[in-house]
Amino acid sequence: HDDEINHNEYQLGDIIGYEAACSGEEGTSIRLIFNNGNILLDTGLPNKLVLSKKDKIALVSHSHADHSGGIESLIGTEIDIYTNQVTLNILLIKDIINEQMRKKIHILSPGNILKIDKNTTIEAFPVPHCVGSVGFKIQHKNIIIVYAGDIILKANRFNYIDTLKTLLAKDNEIQKTYLFLDSTMASRPHGASQINISRELLKSIDNKFKKCVLVARDPEQLVYAFIDLFYHIKETKRNDYSFVFPRYIKKLFALMHTSFIKRDANNYDQILFGQYGKSMSAWGESRWLYWVNDDSDLNICSDMGKIIYFSTSDKLKLFPSFANIPYASIGPKDKFERYDLLGEEILLDTSPWTMHSSSDTIIEFVNSLSSINEIILFHDFTKRLDRFVKKNNIQCTYVKSSICTFE
Repeated sequence: HDDEINHNEYQLGDIIGYEAACSGEEGTSIRLIFNNGNILLDTGLPNKLVLSKKDKIALVSHSHADHSGGIESLIGTEIDIYTNQVTLNILLIKDIINEQMRKKIHILSPGNILKIDKNTTIEAFPVPHCVGSVGFKIQHKNIIIVYAGDIILKANRFNYIDTLKTLLAKDNEIQKTYLFLDSTMASRPHGASQINISRELLKSIDNKFKKCVLVARDPEQLVYAFIDLFYHIKETKRNDYSFVFPRYIKKLFALMHTSFIKRDANNYDQILFGQYGKSMSAWGESRWLYWVNDDSDLNICSDMGKIIYFSTSDKLKLFPSFANIPYASIGPKDKFERYDLLGEEILLDTSPWTMHSSSDTIIEFVNSLSSINEIILFHDFTKRLDRFVKKNNIQCTYVKSSICTFE
């Protein structure tokens, strides 16, 4: 799509700098400051966004509450909200917005160009993080600002680094380029590693367990784990395994599946296409994929060979039967609730199914970007980012609550 959307009435003026619109523990919202108006990059957690009278536009990169929750604060204001169609659909599915709020939101699909005024355009581009994730490329006169949103730069079965570098490439008219880079897992152990977790988990089940439960905070992580697991068993072991999902994930699953079958990579989900490439797998036919409402439905799974159950941490209480089934957690265990319901833990590195770049990948990527004027880290406490930058001696700055000016 090279469609241009004109929205010339903003007249933002010249760009000045940027600041955090909410603090590190309150989600992500970054304010780009212009002379006559501002652009918000995401909206933070619900009720945490601190608005300015000069805020004109909010760009929402994806549906996670720490980036989209502040949309509620924008209803009733004159601030225009832009996101892509898939993210809008998921915000409705998750009840983050209702039909009335939907009327406030404009669609900016990857490939479309939003013209703000004579000096400023905005373009969305797909990003590997969760369903419908996008980043935003903002061109203002001879400056390019790339906000990648939350991102996995590299995991076991895909690499997004070259694609992002292409977005950052300068041409003869561009003098300066700035990148806002997700650093959620800077100095933390849960960023996406390069190991083949599906192979490790299946080996553990084959050797020791007949059943296991995969637990995650986000439903997308469960779907990605399922797809990755099915990819590894579909050729040789597909008759040995069954997969059991709670029914509340089915709408999200169907949305992902439909767009994948349509081959809509640009608007949809870079992780799915990174995992599957050009394959048109069926994702697990119906006789291997089951949907349940609660514990009372688990009797349908009594004789289905080896079984992998899936549940988000907040819904474990629906399945007391899981108390005797070993589990593997996706992401940090201390974020989950009601672990008293679960049995033995399968100790595996499930970080490839998490949704952020690892510390090593961030360092490697930053050190490879010699042509970028400035790399600006976000999505963490400033003290932690300060330690990360100094410890690893990388050329970065980070988003603060005070105004930082562009050179």
